[in-house]
Amino acid sequence: MVSNEPNVKTKKRYFCPLVKDEEDKGFLSNVCEAILIIARLAVITFAAITLTIAFLIIRLTNSEAFPSVLRQVISLLGPTFIKFGQWMSTRKDLFPENVCNSLAQLQRNASRHSWLYTKNLLKATYGPDWRNVFVEFENEVPIGSGCCAQVYKAWVDLNAHAGRIQEPQLSRFVEKKVFGGVSDECEKIDRAGRNLQPVAVKVLHPGIQRQMKRDLKILRGISKLATYIVPELHWLSLTDCIDEFTMIMEQQVDMRLEAYNLIKFADNFSKSDEVVFPQPYMEFTRNEILVETFHEGSPISEYVDYEDNKVQRKLAKMGITMILKMVFNDNFIHCDLHPGNILVQEGRKPNSTFLDSFLSVISFDYTEKDPRLVVLDCGLVVSLSDRCRKNLRDVFRSVVMGDGELAAEYILEHSLRMTPDPEGFKTAMNDIVTTHLKHRGLNSVNVSTVVSELFSAMIRHRVKQDGSFSSVILSMVVIEGLGRSLDPNIDIFAEVLPFVFHSPAYDGL
Repeated sequence: MVSNEPNVKTKKRYFCPLVKDEEDKGFLSNVCEAILIIARLAVITFAAITLTIAFLIIRLTNSEAFPSVLRQVISLLGPTFIKFGQWMSTRKDLFPENVCNSLAQLQRNASRHSWLYTKNLLKATYGPDWRNVFVEFENEVPIGSGCCAQVYKAWVDLNAHAGRIQEPQLSRFVEKKVFGGVSDECEKIDRAGRNLQPVAVKVLHPGIQRQMKRDLKILRGISKLATYIVPELHWLSLTDCIDEFTMIMEQQVDMRLEAYNLIKFADNFSKSDEVVFPQPYMEFTRNEILVETFHEGSPISEYVDYEDNKVQRKLAKMGITMILKMVFNDNFIHCDLHPGNILVQEGRKPNSTFLDSFLSVISFDYTEKDPRLVVLDCGLVVSLSDRCRKNLRDVFRSVVMGDGELAAEYILEHSLRMTPDPEGFKTAMNDIVTTHLKHRGLNSVNVSTVVSELFSAMIRHRVKQDGSFSSVILSMVVIEGLGRSLDPNIDIFAEVLPFVFHSPAYDGL
């Protein structure tokens, strides 16, 4: 998915697998694998039966507790199903809104694996002298854990392989400004002649790749069975949904893909002083371990109740501009932009100049603090085809111009399956645009509400979109919601207009 990859020889050297796949497992291994799949299927079947009984009871009692029960059952089934639930929460074009909202609350801080496993993996990956490279792990305790991996803060010795590696190039912004009193570059420590650099080390949970493969086989079988038993589900193309989810999981459990995503994002935002991405140490990164530059910062959610409104307005605009650039200019979109994956670093300007004093008087938004965004967890990205990009731009243009029926035509043109009621969908789309845009004005539009009603209409009229298309829309909605929480008066469409009407990235499409 990344275009700026190193040459083939370099890629091969970095991408030597930790353990080679066994091409011929043998009869005994196949039997063991079959037994494990059957055992796992039994657990999933029991969970499905429990969920069905709960659904019937809740339906008879007219309760609205089913989405919560579904979330609890999914969380008990482990990482693959938690990720599947999180993916379902982004597909509001396929599932009811109350179900999506409940699944969006699935635990991100999953249980942690032991330090003993991490230590053994480091030894198996880098050899018995791994401590020469990873000199220290902070308390040997992860600073965060998700359903697929956990993250440590550590220090690597850059002199350990000085002849074979190059230090990742940090943003030129680091050289100009100081964040939190100490720049990332100045955090290097020299101990006993060593050149130490703080890094984030992301380690996959044990056995997640094998468990994922088993669970995906089972999910694919369940989807085929469900479609066969209930023909009305055919329009959802459940097997295609599982294939789409499989691609997502493959990105999540290969740290090398995330490393190349980081390189691509850094290249896309190399001219920006406002957004930065961690840079991977490719020499140390493997399939199960990602080593990247460590960045201090505060979650952007902490700025919702911040005392400086000017900083809030600046952060809101920075976030909106960032996602629009990803979508309309770069066609390389981060699809997991929840507030926990966006940090804020507050920079202080070196010296106050006459120009700064002048701007503080004439500029409404001038602030002495100069924040930037640090974007983390780049394992899940999406790129749209040329046709899909053009379609997305045309839909936005039509909505901005207040033509709901034309927007519906573009959506139907890109739909994977023809709706049985195209005219009904066009009418519904026109009603949404008329209600929210024509009567209220562009600057007061709540994009989240518009998109929610759009997805509800798509479900009612069985309009199925490409998963990437829906993921991009949801990513924009998340950032729009975050932007409005920081600055309720932000004019989203004023930021969108230059991208959909004047973006050079669309020339020739």
